Amino acid sequence: MKELRNYILLGDSASATKLYYLLKDNGFEVTIAPTPRNADHCCGLCIIYEAQDKEKIAILAEKNSIKIDRFWEDIVRDDPNRMRFC
Repeated sequence: MKELRNYILLGDSASATKLYYLLKDNGFEVTIAPTPRNADHCCGLCIIYEAQDKEKIAILAEKNSIKIDRFWEDIVRDDPNRMRFC
């Protein structure tokens, strides 16, 4: 089975940045990243999160009036040769 990565998709980069710092300040293991092309979403930023934190993240976002467009998962598509220059 292929490894999955979990993404939070938001409507704009300001919301993505606000949620990212809120999650970091509350001890969540998250990464802000460019939205994958195959996510078919307009905002250029997303948040990568651990799957077990999904419900807690949704509750925290709602309490802080941050609208999450959707939670999305996809297989990990990291290219092992990316950023190799030698």
